[in-house]
Amino acid sequence: MRDTKPLEPLGPGDDLGPYRIHRRLRSPPGTELYQVGDRRNPEILLMRLEVFVPDLSEVDFFPVRWDWVGLFTRFMHPRVLRLFEVGSEGRRFYAAMPWISARSLLACLEDDRGVPWPMDAALSAGRDIALGLGALHRWTLDGRSMQAVYTAVNPENLLIAAKGDAVLRPAPLAVPLLPNRVLTFDRLHHVSPEESRGLPLTPASDVASLGTVLYRLLSAIHPYRAASRLESLQMSIKGRSTPLRSIRSDIPEPVAQLVHRMMAVDPSERPVDGAASAQAIEDTAAELGIPLGAQVVRRARRRMSLHWQ
Repeated sequence: MRDTKPLEPLGPGDDLGPYRIHRRLRSPPGTELYQVGDRRNPEILLMRLEVFVPDLSEVDFFPVRWDWVGLFTRFMHPRVLRLFEVGSEGRRFYAAMPWISARSLLACLEDDRGVPWPMDAALSAGRDIALGLGALHRWTLDGRSMQAVYTAVNPENLLIAAKGDAVLRPAPLAVPLLPNRVLTFDRLHHVSPEESRGLPLTPASDVASLGTVLYRLLSAIHPYRAASRLESLQMSIKGRSTPLRSIRSDIPEPVAQLVHRMMAVDPSERPVDGAASAQAIEDTAAELGIPLGAQVVRRARRRMSLHWQ
């Protein structure tokens, strides 16, 4: 007989596998997020632990999916949070990562209260994210291309570290591992046109989603904001976003053109993948004399008087 009772959240002092819970953190949708210590190694003081609890309709297929998640423990890039270990205990499936003093980009945007990011900070964060995507898009494992697509480039899955670096959550944790959970309205504002139409996704799909994130950072509004989910998806399919320079006239034309090119309805009109997007951002910034770097983001966040957890 399967246990179908809801599980109580873990609390300080509880153990899950080899990890001891210190505190629960604000969690991405569909997960529980904890700050933990590794009981096997007292020298590792803090780690980040994401926990998934499949319900009865999901429990049969979830272990197979979790084995797939485990493949990503072999992927490493400084712009993607490292996945150290995956495991399970009872109905809980956990993924361990290094501790990072950071906030989700969504939390930053909520705190910004409609104030757009400085252009240098937005392009710096966008370049960091594009670099992480590029490494994922071109990842090979044992000599075989993994043909990986992130599929969920949105502010929920992007972290802004206290030092100013932008980092992606591990790719397999960003997608809806628990499909019965409703996708958030915020994520729907950042899907690519082909995802809105139910078509296969490619690295260019991630580029389109990154374009919507850049648009939002620079304008402080969703590119496909609408009164309903259906309207938002239709706007994405048709590429109906307000021209960036009509919202913020101080944005140079090359920057606006790049963002709209990344969001193009036709994937062939976008940079082909994350690496090409990072290069395009760097080239545009160099052309305009815009400095890029973590220190630029950190300085901008301090000016906006945000507090880091």
